[in-house]
Amino acid sequence: LNQVTETMVGKANQEPGLVQVFSNYRVSVPQIFVDVDRTKAQMLDIPVSNVFEALQVYLGSQYVNDFNLLGRTYRVTAQAEPEFRDESEDILRLRTRSARGVSVSLGSVVDIKRTVGPDRIVRYNLYPAADINGSTVPGYSTGQSLESMEKLAAQNLPPGFGYAWTEIAYQEKQAGNTIVFL
Repeated sequence: LNQVTETMVGKANQEPGLVQVFSNYRVSVPQIFVDVDRTKAQMLDIPVSNVFEALQVYLGSQYVNDFNLLGRTYRVTAQAEPEFRDESEDILRLRTRSARGVSVSLGSVVDIKRTVGPDRIVRYNLYPAADINGSTVPGYSTGQSLESMEKLAAQNLPPGFGYAWTEIAYQEKQAGNTIVFL
């Protein structure tokens, strides 16, 4: 999907009338994979839900409640300070509780791996998808740009790939060449 998207964007940017064609689809975004050893967690009597709750609270955030002071309402959110979650190894030092209430380091039940992957997974009609956006040069209609992209898709998309219009392009294709006389 990434290779096809890059090909389409590259060819579209060479088309007369199309400019600033781009895609937000990225497959090489650095990520951290946290692998929970469920067997070890069970042996240490740590519910797996506690592991994920600790990750959520420390690395993300968790709404606690609101409190009022001097006529103002303040929101309370729990989250680890940035210096305690800067490095991936900091995850190993986070702590959670076992079912017996004993504080346990997450490093005893999780492994971390650096990897790369997509920053988001887009689906369109349940199919994996990548969005392509662009603009037209002055004097070039959106209808002409849609035709250019359709021509590029017909010439460059391999078998098993397709395209669909969304947003304003979809509305324009649906409306077609209708005209209203008053």
